[in-house]
This record gives sequence, C-alpha cells and structure tokens, in this order.
Amino acid sequence: MSKHLIETCGAKVLIHNGQVEVLSEPKIRYCPVYHKMLGYEKIDRERVKEIIEGQIQSHLYTEKRAFSSDFLITFGASEMLSVALESKLIDCCIIVCEGAGTVIVSDPKLVQGIGARLTGIIKTSPITEIIDKLRDAGATVISSKARIDQVKGVEEAIKLGYNRIGVTIAGFESDKILKLKDIESKEQIILHILSIHNSSLKDSQVPHLLLADLVWSCSSSVVREKVGPKALMQIGVSIPVFVLTEKGKEIALNYLMKTNLPLLVMRTELPKLSLENSPYPLT
Repeated sequence: MSKHLIETCGAKVLIHNGQVEVLSEPKIRYCPVYHKMLGYEKIDRERVKEIIEGQIQSHLYTEKRAFSSDFLITFGASEMLSVALESKLIDCCIIVCEGAGTVIVSDPKLVQGIGARLTGIIKTSPITEIIDKLRDAGATVISSKARIDQVKGVEEAIKLGYNRIGVTIAGFESDKILKLKDIESKEQIILHILSIHNSSLKDSQVPHLLLADLVWSCSSSVVREKVGPKALMQIGVSIPVFVLTEKGKEIALNYLMKTNLPLLVMRTELPKLSLENSPYPLT
C-alpha cells in the first residue's frame, strides 16, 4: 500500500492507494501555471483533486511511473538543475521523488524526469518499482523506506565524492537550510541551495530563505515582499524566481543562456511583479 502526503496550491493532499483526499483548503484562487497547462481559471478543492488525479493517471505515485525529460515549466527548478548538470556547473542534485524519498542524481534527463510534474512532497512511502527504476538509471536512493532527508542526501553525496551539489529544499523544511550552510562550510564543498514549494511560507521562515541561492516565490506574498527586495536578480514576473547570490546567478544565467526563449533584460528595483497573471491568494 502506498501513502503520500503532499501540498498543492497550499492545500494538503493525501494520496492513499491511488485515492485522493484534499485535507485542507487551497491558499490561492488562481495559478498561472495551472491556467496555462490545464485551463483552470479558478483553484478550489475540486480543482486540486483533479490536478492530482491527473498526475496519477499519468502514473505519478504509481508503480508505472515513467521519467519523461520534457521541459514543462519555463523557469522551473528541475529545468535549471538539469541544465546546470549538462553544463557541469554541478556534479549532482539532491532532489525528492515520490515513492523513493531523497535521491542523489547526476543524470540531467533523470533530474527533469523526476521533478518536472511533482508538487511539494511532505511524506511518501516506498514504491519498489520506482526505487528500482531510479537505481537502474544510476540514481542513489538514500533510504529503502523512502525517507525525505535532504541534509542526509547531501552528506551521502559528499561520501560518494561529489563536491559541487545542487539541493532543493521545500518551504515547509526551510530550517534545514541552516544545517546545509554549516555542512558547506565544514566540508568545504559548493552547495547550490534552491528553495522551492513556498506557497505556505510564514514570516518566521524568511531568514532561512535568505540563506538560499535561488528562491521560488510560488504564490507566497511573504516571499515577494520580504525576499524579493533582497534579490540580485529576478526571473519571471507572474511567479518570480529570486536569485540571492552569485552562485545562484551562475545557475540562472547559465539556464537562460542555454534556452531559445526571447528574453528582456533590464535594470529595475526588485521585485518586479505582474498585476495581471500572478497567483491570487484567497481573501
């Protein structure tokens, strides 16, 4: 039996043996990503359930899980990490996969295949077929119990000889960034810390995010208001990615250099936000 607790649009969702239960109300009423991908003009509990059921129909959270490497989100974290691996800016990534927990991945296509369609995973349980596929593809699964522990993932990657590491940290685990920075200093490695899934971020967590290299704002007004003004660089205006360090800028600029997207570069005060296409919080 598989069981997964995730967060989508700020709503907690339980997936139990393929059945979807939305445990809480979403925290936004509009998401430009799901509008573009699925045509949703309004986010509510039913839409959240449909989103996850659609993912299950595409075999996420199941033993039939496949790892397509198509790029889906223009400025997504897995996209940036995948390109960073291709460009050899980093040696490996520490990311999370449903059914496997924290994994160490050095294959750019597999990074994208894992992360492209996933939302924030809070807890997950082992799915043997997913773990086997990941291992066959060269990934290291740090726990047979599908434990999510990004700090342990970095520690294991260091033991494997990696020293330029990209690691994702969900907003609900932002306190782990402090430990990661300590490891980076003590072990004299280079960490690129990507703060993701920040829709439910609290004011008290902002100091942790300010230690990251890149921060995805998601639907969080807290991130826009408290992190945005500290950014060296911003990518996107509807769901901004805030670049806080030179290391983060290297990852971001490398990604932009490798894309064929038309781009506008300008100097301005940050954050620069879209009033038309940003996520609308519930009021």
